[in-house]
Amino acid sequence: MDAVCEEKNWDVLLVEKGGQIVASLPYYLRKQGRRRYITQQPLTQTNGIWIKYPPNQKYCEKLAYEKKVMREIINQLDELNLDYYRFLKIYE
Repeated sequence: MDAVCEEKNWDVLLVEKGGQIVASLPYYLRKQGRRRYITQQPLTQTNGIWIKYPPNQKYCEKLAYEKKVMREIINQLDELNLDYYRFLKIYE
């Protein structure tokens, strides 16, 4: 991220449980005038939420766990008071 965003232009949201990181979302913060937004990093094809799943989860438990972790990431994004969030670039 330092290489494609410079140190001051990126950060990471973390979800922790029991002192361990169970999810993360690194992001590239851009500013345009007074507008603050998150977008895809330059020269980066993919990036998104990383989740560490507990072992031996059944499929329905895994889905419920994903929903809970993603809700926590979304709540943290809300707290950033962004003007918008666009993580996918559309190439024409």
